[in-house]
Amino acid sequence: MDTTNALSPVEKRCLRTLAFALDQYEPFVALSVPERTLRRLMDEGLAAEGPSLRPAVAPKGYKLTDRGWDTVRQVWTR
Repeated sequence: MDTTNALSPVEKRCLRTLAFALDQYEPFVALSVPERTLRRLMDEGLAAEGPSLRPAVAPKGYKLTDRGWDTVRQVWTR
């Protein structure tokens, strides 16, 4: 399945935001990505939730999965 075509422009921008977290569970992602969009990206297997890189900020953080990184590469090269 080509995930890139199934994503809305907002979801594609949110994937880019998640990409800036690199491979760490970044809590600040939740401040710039709407919760509904974050849930959809996790349901699609593009993002993952885990223990926060900065527990003083928030207990949970978010990062891209391998599938999410593949999709980001497709989005950025189009």
